[in-house]
Amino acid sequence: MALAGPLVPAASAAAQTTTTTVAPGYWLATANGHVYGLGGAGSFGGFPVTTATGDVSGIAGTPSAKGYWVVTQAGNVSKHGSDISFYGDPPGLGKHISNIVAMAATSDGKGYYLLGSDGGLFTFGDARYYGSVPAQGIHVHNIAGMAVTPDGGGYLMVGFDGGVFTFGNAKFYGSLPGMGKHVDNIRGIFASSAGTGYAMVGSDGGVFNFGTGIKYYGSLPEIGVKTSIIVGMAITPDDGGYWMAGADGFVHGFGNAKLEPTPPGLQSNLPVVAVAGT
Repeated sequence: MALAGPLVPAASAAAQTTTTTVAPGYWLATANGHVYGLGGAGSFGGFPVTTATGDVSGIAGTPSAKGYWVVTQAGNVSKHGSDISFYGDPPGLGKHISNIVAMAATSDGKGYYLLGSDGGLFTFGDARYYGSVPAQGIHVHNIAGMAVTPDGGGYLMVGFDGGVFTFGNAKFYGSLPGMGKHVDNIRGIFASSAGTGYAMVGSDGGVFNFGTGIKYYGSLPEIGVKTSIIVGMAITPDDGGYWMAGADGFVHGFGNAKLEPTPPGLQSNLPVVAVAGT
């Protein structure tokens, strides 16, 4: 395990096989719309936020790592880089919202999902709709994140309490309430590349694994690091490790997740609000 401050592109040999081979890396997105690419993740610009858009709340990259989308709380989506297209957003549909908390790309990079804090879902491009939390008659306002199954046949969502909702062919492998654990700080959920399990991370850097596919490589509480500002986690392409990003711009690497030097300008554009991996 290693610790480092926020981050600049560097080459790496590990590979992920989709239509192309990409080096491990990660993006950091700040509330004011700046995006920093590290390792195999390139930097292609950000989105200048306004009062109407609200802060940036999510980021998702293409399979080639040659581009990414950024989304704001109001659902405004902007595309950056090459090998990427814009497929629409809620404002373009005349929808007035302010609760988007995350986004996720489809496996081929030809669509994306936008997730609301109530578990409502917007689909664009080839992203398929399999249901939502409100459609099940469940009323919550604490949904923290989502993950899409590798074949695009389903997705799952997680709440601050570690409760998991599954849709389509996404399998349920367990939840924190089901284990008798009482928390209110989960910030994201991540599916294994084989679709055989998932992991979730808390704002204190605690990691919880369910099923198989994503092994446990450690957590911040386990090594005595005390924090309450982790905003998300990204998995390495081979599921061999993970990065955690804090709102203060510091990134923590576990397993084979390699850390990069702090990029110029990051500290003057905090807080970091989202992280995504290649």
